[in-house]
Amino acid sequence: MTYYAKVKGFNPHVEQEVILDLNGIELTGFMPFGISFEPLKEKLYPINISLVVLDELEVNEQQGLEKGLFRIEKSFSYFINGHLSCEERMINVGFDLNLEEDIIEDLWPYNNKTIQLQVDRINIEFLED
Repeated sequence: MTYYAKVKGFNPHVEQEVILDLNGIELTGFMPFGISFEPLKEKLYPINISLVVLDELEVNEQQGLEKGLFRIEKSFSYFINGHLSCEERMINVGFDLNLEEDIIEDLWPYNNKTIQLQVDRINIEFLED
């Protein structure tokens, strides 16, 4: 799925770190493929998002949890809170966030429930305008 986000900035100390505004949520992501152009701040760009889990996926069923993406301290890790639909391969976090097949296969016991996932990183890929 293609998302549209505004570039808020880059980390001068971490070459592949980008800070975006995605539907009003500040998102710090990692660009594993770099970027081939100089983006303008506050301009909308099409992007792909992929979630990275390096070891085991941590997931908990939660009730009354605020939906959203919540950065864990100053790391690339995030808590992702929302309503899961395995059939649609997405979690609603205030907007529909697509999930990769390797993540979905571990989530079927939580289908149609409100959950919290912990991911190690959110990868960002800028697409051609």
